[in-house]
Amino acid sequence: MGALPRSVTLSPSTEINSVEERREGTRRAWVDGAFVDVPVLQRAGLKEGERIEGPAIVEEYDCTTYVAPQWSLTADAEVLILEKIAK
Repeated sequence: MGALPRSVTLSPSTEINSVEERREGTRRAWVDGAFVDVPVLQRAGLKEGERIEGPAIVEEYDCTTYVAPQWSLTADAEVLILEKIAK
C-alpha cells in the first residue's frame, strides 16, 4: 500500500520574488495568443516558502512546470504549489 502525501502548511508571510532577478534564461511560450519570452528558473535554486508569479517556467531534472499569468508558485521542500491569484 502507498503512503498518503503529507499536508503542506505555508506561512502567510510568503515573500514574492521577482522572476526577472532569478531567471537563468528564457524560453518562447504561447501566452495569451502570442509567443513571448518566458523566464526560466531552476527548481533547485528556489528556497522553501519562496513564491513567484507567472508567467514563468520552473525546470527540474525530471519535469518542467509552467506558471501561467495570474498564477503563483510557492516552493515547498517536497512539492511546488500552484495557486490562482485572486484579483
